[in-house]
Amino acid sequence: MPSYQLFAPEDFEAFSQTVRSFRHWMISSDTPQEALASQHVATVQTSMLSKPVYMYSDAAPTRYAAARQKVGKNPWAPRTDEVVEPLQVVRIDAATMNAIRSMYLAQHITVCDAPRNYAVLSSGRLVGAFSFALPRGPLPCDLYLLTDFAVRPSPHRRLSKLILACAVSREVKDDLEQWLCGRIKTIGTTAFTDRPISMKYRGLFDVHSRSEGKVNYLGPAGRWGLKEGLAWWKANHATR
Repeated sequence: MPSYQLFAPEDFEAFSQTVRSFRHWMISSDTPQEALASQHVATVQTSMLSKPVYMYSDAAPTRYAAARQKVGKNPWAPRTDEVVEPLQVVRIDAATMNAIRSMYLAQHITVCDAPRNYAVLSSGRLVGAFSFALPRGPLPCDLYLLTDFAVRPSPHRRLSKLILACAVSREVKDDLEQWLCGRIKTIGTTAFTDRPISMKYRGLFDVHSRSEGKVNYLGPAGRWGLKEGLAWWKANHATR
């Protein structure tokens, strides 16, 4: 087996000096280099979830290149008063989801595009949205609930519970199975919290595992119809 030396952060300066000995040079680092701040020429981020890479060179203008999301138009006004029937789940494209998400999702939450997106409507007005992705991590689930959020302001304290009740409905399950051309039984998701449980998912999902800053959940797909889910939410969580 050939031997090799691991590149440590403290080795960067020696490596940088070698590169800078050439007439023209460029060097990158996944952390900012204060010693090269005057020669910083670009910051590149190739996807919404990737780390930014800092580029340094002998001469070039400073630029920032970041991954961009296509943002469409939100066609619905928000339901800022009491939720009423009929309740409807509408499939939307990624651009529409990005527009809705930019308006109502907390700014500190890292986002990425999902292949299946839905809006929840109450008598034609927007109540919230959620999206699904294929599972990539260790959770033993058929689909991963990537995003779920409710509109604000709302008179209901636990409106997010209604969005989850819709996400596990039979109507959504049927649409997902048509998309996948296969059966789905289990939905997984993750709550990013330092608490032992997330109250938002309690009662709909069961804790599967915990790690630092994360609680992983599993829940059944197709738990009820939309009308049953709305009735459950009204009976237990529609507190004004």
